[in-house]
Amino acid sequence: MSVQAEADPATRAHKIHTVKCWPEFFDDLKAGIKPFDLRVDDRDYQVGDSMVQEEFRVHVGTYTGREFRCRITYVARGEQFERFGLKPGFCCLGIQVERS
Repeated sequence: MSVQAEADPATRAHKIHTVKCWPEFFDDLKAGIKPFDLRVDDRDYQVGDSMVQEEFRVHVGTYTGREFRCRITYVARGEQFERFGLKPGFCCLGIQVERS
């Protein structure tokens, strides 16, 4: 049984989430080397949603201007995976970079 079913388009439109991405993760995410993203689960992330990853220098508090878009392919929520170390209130998102 799948943990996260495909979002039902009849009840919820797919969303686009614009999120900050730290420089140490940006290139690996964009290249597809890191096909997952750990996030605070505060945006109702669903399979089929898109994310715009904007590179953000957290220690300086500025954006670099680099960004890319990806699609969420899987959602593992802390409440379901706590026994594996994923804390409640967090999620692990499977992502696929959208090539333009």
